Amino acid sequence: MPRKPRIDYPGLLYHIIVRGIEKRQIFLDEKDRWDFIGRVKKTIKENNAQCLGWALMPNHAHLIIRSGETGISVPMRSLLTGYAVRFNIRYKRVGHLFQNRYKSVICEEDAYLLDLVRYIHLNPIRGGIVKNLEELDKYSWSGHSVIMGKSSNDWQEVDEILSYFGDTKSKSREKYREFVKAGIKQERKKDLANNGLIKSMGGRGKVIETMKSGKKQTDDRILGSEDFVASILEKAEKKVETGIKLKKESINELAKKIAKMVGINSKDIFSKSRERKISKGKAIFIYIGTEYLNQSLTDMANITKMELGSASEAKRRGKTISESENILERLKIT
Repeated sequence: MPRKPRIDYPGLLYHIIVRGIEKRQIFLDEKDRWDFIGRVKKTIKENNAQCLGWALMPNHAHLIIRSGETGISVPMRSLLTGYAVRFNIRYKRVGHLFQNRYKSVICEEDAYLLDLVRYIHLNPIRGGIVKNLEELDKYSWSGHSVIMGKSSNDWQEVDEILSYFGDTKSKSREKYREFVKAGIKQERKKDLANNGLIKSMGGRGKVIETMKSGKKQTDDRILGSEDFVASILEKAEKKVETGIKLKKESINELAKKIAKMVGINSKDIFSKSRERKISKGKAIFIYIGTEYLNQSLTDMANITKMELGSASEAKRRGKTISESENILERLKIT
């Protein structure tokens, strides 16, 4: 079954889950964790987004992000690609670091924000990394310690969370901690643990039809009430593709950089030639264009004068080449 397209809008609350391929660890030591957190900070600030909760586990990470002006897809792609490239260089490895694409679930704030913050911040206890709440209060790799004032950063939104629990920081922290403590003994909420398998999809009409029939469908992209799901799906139906199209100057600049790297003329990338070096350059060009610059495969195929099927194969080859030869880092796409 093909994957559903990601729903990507500014100002929405996302629960993001990033997992290591084959359940492998993605953080081997503190240097890795600091590198990842540094990239999260950069992503948050550069895209005017907000982080309301987070937790790093050995083989996965959770983030609660309210998307900024650029939405969620482009910033997350930059964050994860940059981290994966650096990780591979550091440990002299090649290939994928993360399992498929990251998971992003749109969450209805009023109904789920606090439960989601608690669920994510309790991960280190449930995973056996810390023994109890006292240790969690001081645990550096979760947003809980920041909310408790035991550690600090300038990219996590703390005051908004505390505002739900009182008017003063001392009182609100006490009540927040009680709220988190109560969650330790509770069973995991299935809608949160299973990434929000709730409600329906298929457009507003389909949602209304489903509501009238009393049936419930599932959509792992959205967590919220019937009205919230309906409003998000209606937006998705009306959305016109907003990918940033490369200007002619930008296309030429990218082609020049790749051509110089593989030892060809930049004009060759736009030719019909299938010579070995030119094919390599085209493959990298198509991969970067579609994955990092929001270009459609059809557009990239037309630009490089290739059939769509050949361009698709070139994209796969470009990904392999880029990973094995650290192309993204050499082009400073981090």
